[in-house]
Amino acid sequence: GGGQRKLAAKDNIDYANEMLRTMKETEAKVSSEMERLAQLSEFVVHKNSEAEEKLAEAQRLSKQLTEWQGVIGSEHDAVLRLKREVEDDRMKLSRDRVTLLKNKP
Repeated sequence: GGGQRKLAAKDNIDYANEMLRTMKETEAKVSSEMERLAQLSEFVVHKNSEAEEKLAEAQRLSKQLTEWQGVIGSEHDAVLRLKREVEDDRMKLSRDRVTLLKNKP
């Protein structure tokens, strides 16, 4: 009968509309997903450059620390040398005093 063909046509149209709706939804999902990915990759790139800056800063600081340790080390040596010299002078002085006391008329 003719009525069944009409129903089939309506079913086809409904099916086509449903497909279209699904495709549009999928497209929207995909484009929002793409947007999210774009934002994510931007975020990652930004975080990477931030991390690289921090790393460079850390390396710079560690180099400076190494230099300071060198300076502090040589200062420390100088201080030790001075201390030894002072102690030597003190010993000489006390020896001289003992000598002076001994030779006191």
